[in-house]
Amino acid sequence: MIVAIVNGKGGVGKSTLTAQLALRAAQECERVAIVDADPQGSLRLFYKLRQKEVGADELRNPELFEGDDEVLDAVDKLKIAGFDIIFIDTAPLSVRGIREALEACTFALIPLKPSHADLASTNDTITLANDADRPFGLVFNDVDQHQMTMAKNAQQYAVSALGAHVFDTMVGHRVAFVRAQNTGLSVRQIEGSKGKGSNEIEALWAEVKTAIKAGVAKSGKAQGGKAKGGKS
Repeated sequence: MIVAIVNGKGGVGKSTLTAQLALRAAQECERVAIVDADPQGSLRLFYKLRQKEVGADELRNPELFEGDDEVLDAVDKLKIAGFDIIFIDTAPLSVRGIREALEACTFALIPLKPSHADLASTNDTITLANDADRPFGLVFNDVDQHQMTMAKNAQQYAVSALGAHVFDTMVGHRVAFVRAQNTGLSVRQIEGSKGKGSNEIEALWAEVKTAIKAGVAKSGKAQGGKAKGGKS
């Protein structure tokens, strides 16, 4: 399973979601890796912070892969090494980088915020995913509690106007996620297993796995043809 977290727009929380989903996946799989294809190096910084907080065993899973400039080369090496789940964090504003990540992945997760600008730019990323013939799903991320009505309307718009598969789970704008990124920890380690952020990552990871197993196809439609209407 190779999951690319992509969107041509910056500031949508790709690196945070990559780290948190990889940490969640590592709870059930011993060979999880992250490829940091973002020149900003947010995940490399995350791992430097993580080194101060956890033991060697936790640091090895998920493992941050370093050493190749090309995503396809990195993914090939990780597959040969026997990694079961690989997450790819990508840079914004890089069509070439997004295309390479889409070519390498088996599923693309497209995070966005509930704004007109995000919806407009995300349409370009959806086009790239369709061109690459890669299954994908949208997740509304970093959603403020006062934006819930706007976010639900945006979910419906993404389904009806963009023809996209949209996950039911929305990830909130939470201090716990900021603290997690600033300490190299999982949101579960920050707020416990019953925290809201932890529950959102749990729910999103479950939806991603279900979508991959169900064969969510290009344009966000399930195999067999019918758009899912925000359900996974």
